[in-house]
Amino acid sequence: MSGKYKATCDLPYFITSTIVSWIDLFTREYFVEILLKSFKHSIINHGLILHEYVIMPSHIHFIGQHPQSKLMDVLRNIKAHSALKFLESLHKDEVKESRKEWLLRFFKYHARFHKQNKYHMIWQKNNRCIILDSPYMYDQKRDYILNNPVEAGYVLEAEHWAWSSANEQNDLKGFLFREG
Repeated sequence: MSGKYKATCDLPYFITSTIVSWIDLFTREYFVEILLKSFKHSIINHGLILHEYVIMPSHIHFIGQHPQSKLMDVLRNIKAHSALKFLESLHKDEVKESRKEWLLRFFKYHARFHKQNKYHMIWQKNNRCIILDSPYMYDQKRDYILNNPVEAGYVLEAEHWAWSSANEQNDLKGFLFREG
């Protein structure tokens, strides 16, 4: 990860990561499922502590931390693994994606500008990382995450958004860190 936002300690961070050009990739459930599997894998195998999350059509917000201050390594792995799986799914015949050719062309176009991405670039390079070093900051960012779909006009109540920790039926419910 490059840029000015980096997680350098084991405190919780508010993180935003976005698809290139804000493409609405997560309007398709199969892409959301790939991302959720990447999060689960990182929680189980790489020590990610996930507090809250929301998957919006073109980006994700979450509060996460890592006990050995390796949150950026974990995020890099989530993005790399999910990008690979997104591309694999776009090449499968059974995945009915009306935007398949356009998405592949667009992701290839974006890779031209970054040496690390030889063929395709799905995630923007920079992530927004804000340290949550006080209860006030934590509560503020948690509320922002949970209410993001409401503020965007997708749902009337936060718990109605399927891909959020606000939803009691969310796919990561058993994997979320809850104090107390």
